[in-house]
Amino acid sequence: MFRWAIAVALVGATALAAAAEGSAIATIVEGKPSVIRGLVRFDVAEGLRMSANDLVRTGDGAFVRIEYDDGTAVEVGPSTLAQINYPSVRKSGCSALYLLSGWMKLISDKPDASHKDGICAPGIQVTDVSGSVVLLIDTETSALFVEDGKAQAIDRRKPGSKTFALKRGNYLAITPDHPPTQLERPVPAFVDAVPRLFRDTLPKRYAQFQGRPPAVQRNRAGFGYAEVEPWINAEPAIRGSFVALWRDKATEPAFRAGLERDLPRHPEWDPILHPPPPPSEANAETERPTPSPHSAPKGPEATNASAPR
Repeated sequence: MFRWAIAVALVGATALAAAAEGSAIATIVEGKPSVIRGLVRFDVAEGLRMSANDLVRTGDGAFVRIEYDDGTAVEVGPSTLAQINYPSVRKSGCSALYLLSGWMKLISDKPDASHKDGICAPGIQVTDVSGSVVLLIDTETSALFVEDGKAQAIDRRKPGSKTFALKRGNYLAITPDHPPTQLERPVPAFVDAVPRLFRDTLPKRYAQFQGRPPAVQRNRAGFGYAEVEPWINAEPAIRGSFVALWRDKATEPAFRAGLERDLPRHPEWDPILHPPPPPSEANAETERPTPSPHSAPKGPEATNASAPR
């Protein structure tokens, strides 16, 4: 019960944070994207109010556009895993809007540089977005394209890396084991792969949902280890929060088996899977007296030694 209360408190705290940052609403949905919030998974529908740290998953052909009350918009493309947060909020020195894999488009028209809207992702940090950018995170080649306005990017793989200043039309290629490469224009392969809805300037629909009741959370259910494995095995700054949030899942045999199998990739779960003994037992073990090597022997030899000859 106590652990469940912790999970609820964490979800409640993120919901309050979202309210402070401005309400986020899913305004355009295609396909069957889903969201994991706390210990529950459900479908994303138009009109759904998003909460801070929601984990969005899209399949082939799926798409979600999330709008904030200040006009900022985040678009999640197909086959994507993303953690949704207001783009100017920061976490562990990077944007709290996190793209784990797949496609994301950020539209930010705020001229105030103090907002520093951006996206964090494995290997790259995008910041100071004023306009619209498209980010692709892939195991082979990741890429950033500034569709309009300007942005900055930093290679997170190497401390002290240079900051790339990009303007409209610029393209940044990120490949494993090589520094990022900045080009004046995107390569044809990237242009061909950009999701269809990313190519258009979509209408703002926030006002249409603002006065309506929130969309119903349809198909609410739990989730298995396979559905969150990429998050549990993500970089430490991202995966650490899931230990407290999902610790009750470790009591489910199939979920626990997955945690045990991949434990070297998420060692912070070890105290949950193999808790130390209670303090009383540990103290009893350490306080148990041990025989002194100088103690007189007790037994037949001691009896014989003391007997008169």
